[in-house]
Amino acid sequence: MADFKVFKTKAIVFPHYGADKLELVKLGNYQCVAEKGLYSNGDIVVFAPEKSVLPENLAEPFKAYLIGKEKNRVGTVRLRGELSMGVILPLNKVDPDDQLPFDVDISEPCRILRSPQNVCCTVRPQN
Repeated sequence: MADFKVFKTKAIVFPHYGADKLELVKLGNYQCVAEKGLYSNGDIVVFAPEKSVLPENLAEPFKAYLIGKEKNRVGTVRLRGELSMGVILPLNKVDPDDQLPFDVDISEPCRILRSPQNVCCTVRPQN
């Protein structure tokens, strides 16, 4: 999954057999863990993968789950044994007029950036 792509798609929901209050949501080649009942099959959502840097208006509701100094970077986590590989963004905040196309990169109109590759790595010269 070397390609970085924020995209609008239809959610496919599966049971999470390791947790009573969670479900798995399939978004293209990605998977997210979500609160049970939050999404239904066919719901239109926007997915931001790992290494996304969200603008403040999109990051605010997810601060508890985001990483980085400013709590605006998306990471991958494992919840009850299942990978959650990004963040499902509310369609009404990202595309309120339902104008964005499906299954293509919409990171630019959403103002979502890709985190630099070595964001946490600092190389110090030896004395």
